[in-house]
This record gives sequence, structure tokens and C-alpha cells, in this order.
Amino acid sequence: MRYTPHKPWQTPADGEAWFLRMRGFRETGAGLQLAIVDKASGKAIGLMLVFNFNEGTGSGEVGYTLAREHWGKGLAKEALKPFIEFCFKELGLKRLDAQIDPRNVASGKVLERLGFKHEGHQRRNHFAKDEISDTGLYGLLVDDPRP
Repeated sequence: MRYTPHKPWQTPADGEAWFLRMRGFRETGAGLQLAIVDKASGKAIGLMLVFNFNEGTGSGEVGYTLAREHWGKGLAKEALKPFIEFCFKELGLKRLDAQIDPRNVASGKVLERLGFKHEGHQRRNHFAKDEISDTGLYGLLVDDPRP
């Protein structure tokens, strides 16, 4: 949870609050969150979501997180690749944005391996977990080449 904007859940109530927030996103059309599930065990090991829709530009923002013990195995890319195609084909989006903490080099590499372009860097513009940090900006257009 080092680079996520939310503090780790401390109680079951924290998880329930997140679930209710994500259900509200889905019900209002403000976003969609899906679990990343380990094929072997069937257990949830992460999540991915699309939100911050802009009807005028046909864009949305993607986010994702994966449990630490599953890092470095290519699972984020494996999960995000079909999710990105879903966002373009089924949701009709023309652009996807992603914002990361630039210190999270691995996340930037995941995005680049999916075809995202690093489009910018905003300095000291994000406040989360009692810390001000920079933001790395990435974008992917529907007609950009993807590996």
C-alpha cells in the first residue's frame, strides 16, 4: 500500500466501507472495480478499476494494486491487458489515463509494457497518507499500438 492513496485497512469496517464505495461507483456509473484473482487458488490478490470518466473526451482513469507477494510475476500486466481492451471496446473509451507515484518505478514499467506513454510529471501535487508527493502521468489512446 506504499504508493496507493489510501491507508491500509485496519478493521473489517474499513474493507466494508471500500466495498460500499465501489458498489456506489458501479451503481451510479462513476466507475468499475474488478478483483484480480489467482488462477490456481481462486483467491483475490489485487484489484483494478476504471473511474474519473470524462464524457467530452471519452476518457477514463485506470488504477490497480496487487498484493506484495505477487509482485514481479507479470500478473498486473496479465490482468490489465484484457481490462484495457474491455475499457476501449465495451465501455467505448478513447483514452485511458493512469497516475502513479513516480517512486513506484515498477508500476511505470507495467504501464509502458501495456503501451502507455509517459506524458508528464507533476511536482508535489498529491496529498495522501500525510505526505505530499509527485505524480507521474501516463496515457494510452485507443489507436495507440499495444504489445
